[in-house]
Amino acid sequence: MTSWRPLSGTQRSPAARRLELARRLAPELRPQTYNLMRILIEHQRTADMPAIREEFDRLVDAAQGIVHVLLTTAVPIAAKEQKAYRQTLA
Repeated sequence: MTSWRPLSGTQRSPAARRLELARRLAPELRPQTYNLMRILIEHQRTADMPAIREEFDRLVDAAQGIVHVLLTTAVPIAAKEQKAYRQTLA
């Protein structure tokens, strides 16, 4: 287990502190994840992480043949029908 200490050097740049955090997390991350974090930090693109995650999830779903749908009906449908649609579309 990693011993956690406060990030030292309050005069260090935010990017340097983020890199230090990534280095501390490295033993718990897959190498690919660590490298992605390091690249995003070095290129000051950490704000893009949520969009990257969304796109990654979309690509995984596409690779697995998963399609997300929103079913809209012209009239309200009963709970039994809703359940049938959910089971059919799952």
